[in-house]
Amino acid sequence: MVGGITLEAQNSIGTVMFKTIKLTPKEEAMKTWQKIKDEVQAEIGIIGAPVKAECMWRAYRNGQFLGTASSRTEAMQKFNAELVERVFINGDEIDAYAAHCRRVYTETKKRWEQALRDDYPHLSEEMFNLCLLRANEWTESFDYDEVADTMKDVVSFVQAAINLYKQEQVK
Repeated sequence: MVGGITLEAQNSIGTVMFKTIKLTPKEEAMKTWQKIKDEVQAEIGIIGAPVKAECMWRAYRNGQFLGTASSRTEAMQKFNAELVERVFINGDEIDAYAAHCRRVYTETKKRWEQALRDDYPHLSEEMFNLCLLRANEWTESFDYDEVADTMKDVVSFVQAAINLYKQEQVK
C-alpha cells in the first residue's frame, strides 16, 4: 500500500495499472455535533441547567472547629479564624450533574467519530486516523463540526497527492 492506493504489476502490454481508492466523502452531509448530542440526550437524559453550588464556610483556629458561616469573609471576621474551608452542601448533586455531562459528552463524541468514519468507508483505518489527526491539528478551534469540515480538505489534499504520485509513476 502506497499513499492509500494499491499499485499493481505491469500487464502484458507493459502499462502500469493502478487500483484507485476513492477518497471523497459520501454525498450526504454528516450529522452535526449538536444533532448527535440531541439524539444522545433523548436516549440518556437532557443536560439541564447547571447545579448551583450551595456551600458553607467552616472556621478553624489552633486545629479546633469554631463554627460555620455563609461566606469566607464572615467566617474570618465572626470567628477570628486562622483557617477557613469551603464545604459544598450539595456535593453529591454537583457530582451527579458532572457525571451525567461527561456521559453525554463521551457518548456524543463516540457517535460523532463513528459518523465521520462512516463518511469515509473507502479509507483504511490507518489512512483515516492520519487524516483525522491532521484535521485536528489544522483546526484552530475545538469545534467538532469544524474538524469534520477540515477533514474534507485533508482528504482532498491526500487525493491530490496520490494523483500526483500516480502521474509521476506513469512517466
